[in-house]
Amino acid sequence: MKRSNHLVKLIIFIGGITLLTSCFPAYVAVRPLPPPIVVRPEPPHERAVWIEPEYVWSRREHAYVLVPGHWVERRGEWIPGHWEDRPRGSVWIGGHWR
Repeated sequence: MKRSNHLVKLIIFIGGITLLTSCFPAYVAVRPLPPPIVVRPEPPHERAVWIEPEYVWSRREHAYVLVPGHWVERRGEWIPGHWEDRPRGSVWIGGHWR
């Protein structure tokens, strides 16, 4: 019983650390190249909103990777992502709905 109790605590601890580290921004000294210019396809319906290509941090590659632009259902006003310069380097601020 004690052994399984320690195992549960260890799993919760590791999960908490993983969650916390995934919340911190990933700083880079050199920003990736800007996304290529693409022709938007026709919207699938009238409520569709085009999401420009966005960067996401890849823990596997230890770098920002580009997610292609795509259409989504409107859920408010889309605020596009952008690069922000900070003392430790540049960080991508992801787009979000407002």
